[in-house]
Amino acid sequence: MGLLRVLLASSVMGCAFSETVETDPVEWNKPFSRLTIDSDAGDLTNTGGDTEILSGEITSTYVRASPEVTWRLGGPEDDELEVTVSCGLSDSECEVDMTLTVPSEIGVLLDTKLGDVSLMGIVGNVTLTTKEGNISALDIVGEVGATTRSGDVSVEGLSGARTIIDVEEGSVAIEQLGLFNVVHGASQLGDVQITVPEGLYNVVTSPAPGGVTVEGVDIDATASARIEATALDGSIVILGVAGGS
Repeated sequence: MGLLRVLLASSVMGCAFSETVETDPVEWNKPFSRLTIDSDAGDLTNTGGDTEILSGEITSTYVRASPEVTWRLGGPEDDELEVTVSCGLSDSECEVDMTLTVPSEIGVLLDTKLGDVSLMGIVGNVTLTTKEGNISALDIVGEVGATTRSGDVSVEGLSGARTIIDVEEGSVAIEQLGLFNVVHGASQLGDVQITVPEGLYNVVTSPAPGGVTVEGVDIDATASARIEATALDGSIVILGVAGGS
C-alpha cells in the first residue's frame, strides 16, 4: 500500500493572519485503476490523457492553518488512488485547487464541498459532486453521475448507458451522443435541457412552469431507452438530433 502525505508549508509570513498562496507540482507514478478525490474546498480539474501516471499542480490558498493533502492506494486490489484534502480549522479559510492530467481509462470520483468540478476525456464511470459550485464534463465514455446543491451542470459528448444529473438550484444541460438506457436531468430551481440522438424513447417529464418542449424524438412508453426530465421551477427542453451513434 502506498502512502504520500503532503503538508503544504505551515509557516505564515508577516502578519499571523495574512493569506498565503502556494503552488506545488505533483506526480503519482504508481499504477491505479480508479481515482477518488475528497476535498474540503477548492476547484477540481482533471483531464484524461495518453499517460500512465498522474501529474499536475496544486494551488493552496489559506489563512492560519495550512491544508493537508494525503495520497494513498486503497481498495480491494490496492489499485484505487485516494486523495483527501483537509482544511483543518475552517473550510472558509482554505482552498486547494487541483489541476491534474490522469490516465484516460480509469474510473473517477471527484467531490468538493466548495468549488467547481471539471472532467474531460475519460473512458470509465465517473461521479462528480459539489455542494456549492458548477460541474462540467466533456467526452466521457461511461456512466456519469453529477450532483450540486447550488450551481450549473453541463455535460457534453457522453457515451454511456446511464447519465444521472441532479441539481437543487441551477441549470442542467446534457448532451448524450451514444446509445443509453437512462438519461435523467432534474433541477428544483432552474432549466433542464437534454439532447439525444434521434430515435424512439420512453419520455417522462414533470410539469414545468417554463413549459415543456420535445422535438426530434418519438415517444413510446414501451421503449427501452428512457429520458427523465424534472424542472420544478424552470423549463424543460428535450431535443433529438441527427448524427448520434
